[in-house]
Amino acid sequence: MTMTYPIYFYRAAHSAMIKQLISFHTLPLSNLKALSNSRFEDKYLDLMSSNYEMSVTEPFIDSIASLNSVLKDAEKEASRTFDTDSTLFICSGSTVSNQIAVAASCSSESRIIIQKGLHQSFHFTINSTKVKKKTYIDDIEIDETTGKTSLNVKAMLDEIICAEENGNGYDVAIINSQTYEGIQQKLDEILPLLLKHGPSLKKIIIDEAWGAWSNFSTSLSRHCAIDAAKNLRNKYEVDFVVTHSAHKSLFACRQASYLHCIGGEKAIEKLKQMRYRLHTTSPNYRHLTSLDLAQCHARIEGRMFSDRAEANARLLKKLVKEKLTFFSVISSPKADSIAQQNYATSDETKVWLNISELNITGRRLREVLYKEHNIYISRYTESCVLFNIHFGITQENVITLIRALQNVEEKNKWCIGQLREDTISEYFVVPYPPGVPIVVPGERISKVRLQKIKKCIASGVSMKLL
Repeated sequence: MTMTYPIYFYRAAHSAMIKQLISFHTLPLSNLKALSNSRFEDKYLDLMSSNYEMSVTEPFIDSIASLNSVLKDAEKEASRTFDTDSTLFICSGSTVSNQIAVAASCSSESRIIIQKGLHQSFHFTINSTKVKKKTYIDDIEIDETTGKTSLNVKAMLDEIICAEENGNGYDVAIINSQTYEGIQQKLDEILPLLLKHGPSLKKIIIDEAWGAWSNFSTSLSRHCAIDAAKNLRNKYEVDFVVTHSAHKSLFACRQASYLHCIGGEKAIEKLKQMRYRLHTTSPNYRHLTSLDLAQCHARIEGRMFSDRAEANARLLKKLVKEKLTFFSVISSPKADSIAQQNYATSDETKVWLNISELNITGRRLREVLYKEHNIYISRYTESCVLFNIHFGITQENVITLIRALQNVEEKNKWCIGQLREDTISEYFVVPYPPGVPIVVPGERISKVRLQKIKKCIASGVSMKLL
């Protein structure tokens, strides 16, 4: 008799693990094959196959609670890699990084201006922090189809100028750098504007969770937080704090983050004090080790892997156009023009595909890719899906994805694209349930009926063409 144990999470995690998923979401480290021919391949294989779950403390290995040897040296090397005044390792997740950043930068006398489009942890922490004043600036929508948004630069500038004129200027600003949906703020243009019109600003926190990789990108690095901050630090005597979710785009473990400072000694010391207060005193050694490896890999091979990610994104777009009939790459000139007005540009490694011509919803496509093709995606809408081409995606992964999408097209042979408004139908178009035809053979397809068909598909109803 087989004994069944109540280990529900283990079963789910084990099931996902044995699928050997290709993740077009995040966590490059989940695909060690992407490190083939890398000078760091053997080290990462060792990291993931050996037992780093251990408890060894001073004097052999120092800890976050008492930096005096190897961890201190590792953080100095990370600071060299990112060219910051200080870089701290965080292995309790980016939520803790963001809490530390706010706690170190704000006080009861702070007047804070905050971009609303930030990770929830910023908002929760600010909401529970006693400050003199806090003002939220709504994001501006760039593309309704994909949900892309960006900082409303004009609204933030207007608020900063108004506050200065009234004699109560903001001393802390908290903004985003990059979004998961594929928008990068041009911080090299935005930050000088904020500081020019906001002389009261003394601390700026930048959420660059998704952008650690882009610091090594030929096309995007000039817009990143650290580069922009370095050029402004001495001119305006402002302290900058930048948070990176390392695991999202570099070869680091989940919950592994970097907390950077471009600023003075007081600001650096305050960050270290707050890390001591808020960070776990029992850090995971595999996470810390992955942060050390990730910074060195990024320094030596980051440019190469950035180039590869961008090339694989171009390959995906090319193959979609050449190999697929009812999937299409979303590209909106209108969205681009709005983005330009709001000091934003596109991150081309975030590839959105339109699926509105298919008899399938974004949610259903996500399920099919996961269950039938061992491919994981996270973001979708009713009519489109997002593929993030990160460091862990290889050319082979892109080809595997295209084959999976071809299979989806084959199994969904009839598509909205076959039904044209004001044409005569050759088929019964039947939603099931309830099994009542919307269109019958010989009937003219009106705009109203076509919209009804699309509405049924968007709601998850199975549609048959008979």
